[in-house]
Amino acid sequence: MELSFDLLLKRAVDLHDAFQLDEAENIYRQLLEISPQNDNILNLIGLIACQKGAFDSALEYLYKAIKYNPENFNARFTLAQTLCETNRPKEALEQYKILLDKNPDFADTYHNIGVIYKNLNEIEKAKDFFEKALEKNNNFALAKVNLSIIHRDENNYSKAIELLNAAIENDANCAEAYYQLAITLRNQKEYKNSYMKMAKAIEIEPANYKYLNGMGIICEYLSLDNEALSYYTKSILANEFYPDAYNNRANIYVKLKEPYKAENDFKKAIKLDPKFVEPCNNLGALLYNQERFEEALEYYRKAFIINPKMPQTCLNLAIIVKQAGDIEEAISLLFRTLSLDQSLNQAHFYLSEALYHYATVEKQLEMAIKLCKKWIEFFPDNPIAKHTLNSLENNSPEQADKNYIRQLFDSFADNFEKTLKKLDYSVPDLIEQELTDAPSNLTILDAGCGTGLLASKLKPHALELIGIDISENMILKAEEKNLYSNLYATEITDFLKIQSNQNRFDIITFADVMCYFGNLQEVLTLSYNSLDNNGLLLFTIETVDESSETNDSNSYKLSKTGRYQHNPNKIKELLNKLNFEILSFKNCDLRTENQNIVKGMLIKAKKSFINQK
Repeated sequence: MELSFDLLLKRAVDLHDAFQLDEAENIYRQLLEISPQNDNILNLIGLIACQKGAFDSALEYLYKAIKYNPENFNARFTLAQTLCETNRPKEALEQYKILLDKNPDFADTYHNIGVIYKNLNEIEKAKDFFEKALEKNNNFALAKVNLSIIHRDENNYSKAIELLNAAIENDANCAEAYYQLAITLRNQKEYKNSYMKMAKAIEIEPANYKYLNGMGIICEYLSLDNEALSYYTKSILANEFYPDAYNNRANIYVKLKEPYKAENDFKKAIKLDPKFVEPCNNLGALLYNQERFEEALEYYRKAFIINPKMPQTCLNLAIIVKQAGDIEEAISLLFRTLSLDQSLNQAHFYLSEALYHYATVEKQLEMAIKLCKKWIEFFPDNPIAKHTLNSLENNSPEQADKNYIRQLFDSFADNFEKTLKKLDYSVPDLIEQELTDAPSNLTILDAGCGTGLLASKLKPHALELIGIDISENMILKAEEKNLYSNLYATEITDFLKIQSNQNRFDIITFADVMCYFGNLQEVLTLSYNSLDNNGLLLFTIETVDESSETNDSNSYKLSKTGRYQHNPNKIKELLNKLNFEILSFKNCDLRTENQNIVKGMLIKAKKSFINQK
């Protein structure tokens, strides 16, 4: 009978090693009927239950095993691992510490304790235990991998890479080492090398859903969107319950302009993990861009509830709350955003816009000024805050701060054209009409070109088309149109002062640019000098509001929209003084704002050869 028991046990263990779990478990249970207090059999049944994910059953058998034999090291070790799997780290630590007393030289115990402390965010303790594991076994690849992650999180990339390469030397088939090395290289923007390491991890474990998802991320950095889509899909096929892959695939669908597929994947990710903030934010943005504002608000609020300390979440919610008409909540959320991330320039821009709205539309000027002063208290050097206060308090410096303009349009670049379309922006069409009879061999400067909205109107007349803008982000957008001969991220007056630009241009245009200058004397003088003989200057101005207190003796004022308005009579005087010949001086509607038409003028003037100084 003893021999039969041993043979059955060996047969069961062989089946277990071959991962034939049901067959092995059946034999173990037969043996347990023969020997119901056999701690080794109880341990093996508990181990199978753990491998099947039946953790409650596993714990029952493992606790029995150590009850009958407290010295059973394997059973206690499996118990500790199972307690970790069931999110009972403190109980797991108790078991591991008993194991250390029984065998202080077993490296795996130190390693697993390190993992628990890492998950508890007790990083120094985790590092200490990983290092102790390596003291016991210097060839312990997984300990080196986990220690490398800590060093990477501390931005010690050289040490992290050193440890990961050492882990691979210890175990050439350690897929996790290749995976973490790929992530580390990706963080350092070594995308091609990262791709190769992730490919090696997948070669070792081709069905690992984390590795497939990780490869998708790298492909995105390499602009291989279709390949990324394929890997995210493979990740989902490997594990249909992995929310990250759905979220990432949805983002690809957004790029590929397949919004309905994206929406489905975002919703799947949220269903799988209701506390996953990224797909809530991403779905909110998708719905917002489709102008499904009520639905977008719902998902932005969900994101905020999940993580109210995430700056982008606060900003997104603020934008849509303002859209919904609750300006006070929007302002509160924008202050919260900036308290979480002081460097988020986009939040400064939206706060400025919200305060203008609060002052003009909601007629809460005094409170808007008070809030603006509080903003400056927190950010005394922020040019957007200073400019906003100037406009609210009727202060009119000669021109807007260059840093203000740069930050404003850097923040605005991604949504610039979409926003202007909603505002019935007409300036490019107005300028095009003035160039109907212009020849096609001209050197043209598009000053303050933005994203290049005017380029298609100027290109038919240009042998050489130059675009300049103070915002680098705007220039990057303009480059995508492939219409300019050259583009420069520079301030307008600095560019016009360059000696090689004197008498260079046949046409200079300022489309909706003069509203960021108060005193126009310098920019118009430099424009005159940069035009060739008989060269044309075309520019728009916003005219002083009829209800304004500005009288005829004032040239300009900074309005409560944050833009300068100009006195047309003073513009005429200045152009005549500079020896421009005024060809046309037309009233026009520039755009709408808060459902009101913004009145302005389109001015066309010529540099006269006869009158040239």
